[in-house]
Amino acid sequence: MTGLRLATRSDAEDRAYRLRAAESVGEGVARVARGRIDNALDELGGHTGRGTVEAIHESRKDVKKLRALLRLVRDGALPEATFRTENTELGDIGRGLSGLRDADVMLATLDGLEERYPGELPPDAAGGLRQALEANRRSVRSRGSEGTAAQALAEVRVRVESWVPSARGFDDVAGGLR
Repeated sequence: MTGLRLATRSDAEDRAYRLRAAESVGEGVARVARGRIDNALDELGGHTGRGTVEAIHESRKDVKKLRALLRLVRDGALPEATFRTENTELGDIGRGLSGLRDADVMLATLDGLEERYPGELPPDAAGGLRQALEANRRSVRSRGSEGTAAQALAEVRVRVESWVPSARGFDDVAGGLR
């Protein structure tokens, strides 16, 4: 498969969504954040072998995990201004990906209805609805949401090291555990 990048075991370990006992909280947070971003970038870049719908879904999950990671360190180690900036940026990225997902889900829902209730949807209505949904999907895709999200994630990745440089131990994240 062209463009498919297989993650090595060390890649998977580096991208694991957990902190390690042998690293400082700051190092762990940066490693986990880079891992989530790299996973999302691989998905958006088509390097995982998944279809577009599933890749967007997986990317959105990684963005949600990044926001959860920010909340974890918000009260103890992350400056409030940094939290607000990064949380807003990640929220915007997630919303951009939502439009792509929604356009695909609406078409899949119509397909499911037509399969489940064959002949019950008036052909003109189903055809017109399909055309409108396909036009919507083309419009969403033409805005380059995947590329925009990938670029924004790459920019967030550059800033990850500055998120919690001084965080050392559990006390620095205890406030974020709820």
